[in-house]
Amino acid sequence: APLRLAPGARVTLRYAYGAAQPKAIGRLVARYRRARYPLGASRRAWAAWLPDIALGDRPWLTRELRWDAYMVRSGATYEECRGRHVISQGGSYQYDGGGVLAYRDALQHLLPMIYADPSLARDVLLYSAQEVPRPGSGQRIPYGMGAQCRPMQLGSSTDMDLWLLLAASEYGLASRDLRTFSLPVRYLGGGTGSLWSHLRAAYRSQESLRRDHGGYDAGSVGDWSDFSPSFTGMTESLLITAQLAYVYPRLAELADLRGDRAFAAELRASGARDLSATRAAWTGRWYLRGYAGDQPLGAGAIFGEPQPWAMLAGAPDRAQATELVASIRRFLTGIGAPGGPSPIGSSQSPAADDPGVTEHSRAPGGIGGNNAVYVGGDWFAVNGWLSWGMSRLGVPGAREHAFGEFLRNTLAAHATAYPDHWDGIISVDDVCRSFYSPHPEQCGNGLQTTYAGQIMHQPAWSLFDAIKLAGIEPTAAGYTIDPRLPLRRFSLRLANVSLAASRGGALRGSVTPSGPGTLRMRVATRLAHPVVTAGGRRVASRRTGRFVSFALRARAGRRAAWAVRAR
Repeated sequence: APLRLAPGARVTLRYAYGAAQPKAIGRLVARYRRARYPLGASRRAWAAWLPDIALGDRPWLTRELRWDAYMVRSGATYEECRGRHVISQGGSYQYDGGGVLAYRDALQHLLPMIYADPSLARDVLLYSAQEVPRPGSGQRIPYGMGAQCRPMQLGSSTDMDLWLLLAASEYGLASRDLRTFSLPVRYLGGGTGSLWSHLRAAYRSQESLRRDHGGYDAGSVGDWSDFSPSFTGMTESLLITAQLAYVYPRLAELADLRGDRAFAAELRASGARDLSATRAAWTGRWYLRGYAGDQPLGAGAIFGEPQPWAMLAGAPDRAQATELVASIRRFLTGIGAPGGPSPIGSSQSPAADDPGVTEHSRAPGGIGGNNAVYVGGDWFAVNGWLSWGMSRLGVPGAREHAFGEFLRNTLAAHATAYPDHWDGIISVDDVCRSFYSPHPEQCGNGLQTTYAGQIMHQPAWSLFDAIKLAGIEPTAAGYTIDPRLPLRRFSLRLANVSLAASRGGALRGSVTPSGPGTLRMRVATRLAHPVVTAGGRRVASRRTGRFVSFALRARAGRRAAWAVRAR
């Protein structure tokens, strides 16, 4: 950029960086050149959008959750070959290898954006749906996408469908955007169908994998823990079973909202079978991981992955929930374990030399060493599930433990525990080593060393957990508000939802749905004689147990406010 400046003169140079088709570059550069002060406009837009979340007297946490939201939203990229945005896993997967991996990851990352940036969440959902194969093709959703949307096959992963169903149900129930589910969407391999038909196809594909013990076929690559069949011999996954025991009833609510009663009934029947199979997998201390042929996996050592989903599905009774929390705290959080407790999040596996462990994976492999079962390490996604799931348990200490898990998975906790290691200071990989590993300060999966950090799991699950621990739960009828935080006072404000609790027990909030209608609100309250307002006016309400119910009229794109206060 050759310049000639007079003394005292100044100039600002702006550069556009990216990749595009040659014919498109001129238009893009011209568009950005017309912007008069893009840095200032960007700063103002970010300042207006960033969430404001205060959980007790923790200003550092408010700052970090803003940073989390920034990280996730700024991780979105436009994929020309799909005509949509996607929030990939980031890190080396995207910035070194150029891949959108794995398919399930973008569907996890869109979850907090449903409440913070629903248009982006919608785009990611529609991007992901395009990877559903045409019904009858005999294909499965690919592991991920490479350059120019070329499918990347790693083998057969058998949990991809359920993540699409989970993300779609949360988006549909929270946004009330039912029109999107009627939009035409391309199938992988050709042809189009509505988004709803893609979800039906994903359900059929998932159910085709149901096996004899109530689990689902593990395929060649497995479920969320890639390569688990190779390291554990797993042929049947009970993690998928526990996940679907939660997901299917949620999708059934969305089916009800759309008027698809027959599909809703089928989903509930399948969910009931999965819940029954999950309950049958109780070992007396935790839930089984799966089966290797007829041999159960996880009878003598706890695997971290299925436990949170069993909680979310409502599988444990009160006594089992108490025992499950104690087992997780002892073996995975490491309280009373050799080398424990963990200064950061809980581990996926207990230590191999833990005297309470009687089972080991046939080839432990995995992250960091000294893990009893595959895959080892502290995974931010798994711990995100754990904090969310544990908050749902109505047993003493569960909420405190859930919030403690949430706090230990922050960047601040990692920076405090390991201040001399930059991976985990402003961003982090998807996994760090467990408390019992030879080098617990290290992060990364060890598959490559050319790019570290900037992976979306930690910020996405921190932000989504903050929403769920606040007790915000969309339903077919409207919203249930049931705070799960061990705090008397907190507040949360995102683009499409807000909630605040005061020390006196009052709750107030708002929702901004994409579709119109009357929302049925159920708000948990400890007030003896609550007064309810909706849209600024006092409305009739009904008390049932811990909850007060009332109607909230909502208009598309408009904020609908409510409050439950003392008389």
